[in-house]
Amino acid sequence: MGPPDYQDYHEKFIGKHVPGSTSVGLKEITKEPSIISVFPNPASEYIIVNSQTKQDIFIYDLTGKVVKQFKAQNSEFKIEVGDLEKGIYLVKVGTVNGVATQKLVIE
Repeated sequence: MGPPDYQDYHEKFIGKHVPGSTSVGLKEITKEPSIISVFPNPASEYIIVNSQTKQDIFIYDLTGKVVKQFKAQNSEFKIEVGDLEKGIYLVKVGTVNGVATQKLVIE
């Protein structure tokens, strides 16, 4: 039996519930990347996270560990990142519009 073709994979996993997965009830923002912005990127001292509303901000390392977490009350929020090791991180922002994730490079 060979590997499944693209159509089988797509019908089985894309846009459908995957057995054993958990839904948290938030939609993922994929068509509107301008809902949030994270800059400067790459960064070395700080980043600014902008969104249209209040936001929950999580910064993850590539192992999935939360390394920073904030609850921002304003649409613009400054985060000190000078204490993070150089590398790639994921910034996950939850707003009333859903959840968006952006890659962040620390230099």
